Amino acid sequence: MRIVYEYVRLFAIMTMNHKIGFLWYLVFPLFLFFVYHAPWLMQQPEEDTFIHQSSLFISYITLVMSVEVTTSLISLRETSFLKMFKFVSGSKNGVILGKLISQLVFLILMILLFTAITGTLYLNSYAHFLPFVMTALTSSLIGGLAVSLFVLNILFLPVRQEALMTLLNISVLVMFLISANSDSLPFPLGHVMAFINPLEYVRNLTFVFAEWFTGQPISHLSSVYLFLITGLYMGLGTTGFKWIKIVSPTYRT
Repeated sequence: MRIVYEYVRLFAIMTMNHKIGFLWYLVFPLFLFFVYHAPWLMQQPEEDTFIHQSSLFISYITLVMSVEVTTSLISLRETSFLKMFKFVSGSKNGVILGKLISQLVFLILMILLFTAITGTLYLNSYAHFLPFVMTALTSSLIGGLAVSLFVLNILFLPVRQEALMTLLNISVLVMFLISANSDSLPFPLGHVMAFINPLEYVRNLTFVFAEWFTGQPISHLSSVYLFLITGLYMGLGTTGFKWIKIVSPTYRT
């Protein structure tokens, strides 16, 4: 556990030094949220409407920061740092866990800042503010862990970081647009979309916890189905740990 703690510290320092990342994690979603919901500054929305609209941005932050776990590990692998870290610690698992835990801590911090800013501006009472924060933190933590583990499977692809980053950026944009327009998808399309689109999965997870914390009925996919996806994501991610290579499959001797 000591070596995992040291990697958590190392990756936390690296994340704080990469300040441009915070533009995508926090500033960009806040900017979009204010642009799309500027009228709310004049007339505050209902609690369920606010949660429904903010869920898209909470899911976006969760997805982007979850994907960062894998892209960071790919970068370390292509520069041979992952191989060096594995040699120092004796196992690649400590490196992966260190990055995962570090990223989850920053995810919670970003979600806390997002909910604190938007909730303070748009919610009219502490009774609405606290359930909103609890909903966002719970869904992002569980969803972020599941998605981070699931996306680790990208490490098996023989793709260089430059090509992968382009592909992932386009994929995140497409998933965001699909999720923003998928409120009334019929069965079974909605269930399929929640499985293949991690952003839609996290968004529905947010609706589940919002219903629990607020006590108000909110339309969402079956809780059992969502937790099955959670288990499948986590299972696929953790099972693949032992097959993750510390040397890039694109490397040529």
